[in-house]
Amino acid sequence: ALVMMDTLAHGHVVQLDSMHPYSPNFEFPYNSVTAKDHFWAKASVRVFIPMGYTGEPPCLVFSMERKEGSYGYRAYCDSTNTSVQGHWTSFGADYLTPAIRDARDRLKVYVWHRGKQPLLIDDLELEVFSPR
Repeated sequence: ALVMMDTLAHGHVVQLDSMHPYSPNFEFPYNSVTAKDHFWAKASVRVFIPMGYTGEPPCLVFSMERKEGSYGYRAYCDSTNTSVQGHWTSFGADYLTPAIRDARDRLKVYVWHRGKQPLLIDDLELEVFSPR
């Protein structure tokens, strides 16, 4: 069984565009969540796609970070909601941590906007679930 460990939220609207493609991020050490061999993370974000938008959908990105670089990289892109323009929509993704190289490695979660046209995000939330 899994048990919820933490819920975090940024709670302010951020514009992402070609000059600012990355949202503020969550980043914390693996060993601050669990001493087990894995945990699950579930991220969600609200997105506002302006009318007339024709660019790429935004992506939720998960990766494990360490001095030597990142591993376990996953990007989940919101292709289904990009057609909903002029309204706030939500999307989310789940992530199972890879085999951890060092308990001090950090999970990093953020939104990546690959398009050139601006869009808005709000309420980036992260829940972490550790095995019992």
